[in-house]
Amino acid sequence: MAVSQAGPITFLWEGRDKRGVKLKGQQVATNPNLVRAELRRQGINPIRVKKKPKPLFGGAGSRITAKEIAIFSRQLATMLKSGIPLVNSFQIIAGGVKNPRMRIMVEKIRAEVEERGIIVALIAPGLVATDMLVVARPTLVANAQTPAQSVAGIVQVIENLDESYDGRPRNYDGSIMPW
Repeated sequence: MAVSQAGPITFLWEGRDKRGVKLKGQQVATNPNLVRAELRRQGINPIRVKKKPKPLFGGAGSRITAKEIAIFSRQLATMLKSGIPLVNSFQIIAGGVKNPRMRIMVEKIRAEVEERGIIVALIAPGLVATDMLVVARPTLVANAQTPAQSVAGIVQVIENLDESYDGRPRNYDGSIMPW
């Protein structure tokens, strides 16, 4: 019976040299024992040797840039503002992304949101009587509500949210806010 040889694997290692200086690096080998042996041969006492983890969002494509994240955020905000549900927004964005890593990331987020039934909603607390309002705009305090009233209204709006939520911003009393 033939035994197949495992291909080379990249290992991350940490060790100390003869002076006690901590060193780190990576090395390609077929198993961690070969890495340890090579480090000892070089005068390094290995502390930790482990396989190098694979990239979280796959190895295909280029790295996800800050510009791509900014574009994604802007597209998502625009779609949510126009009333497109969150999961559908992720599907639309993923369909138009060129970078495979970015597409995989968006699809993973979509799957997580869809699986958990997450609903994202913007709810404004309304005018709340706080110390800052009393100091900055004392004339508005009479029209303000207490923090407890605001929170109770927000909780009521959250409890009434379901899959039919259209994505438009709501006020603490449930009314749709013109944005």
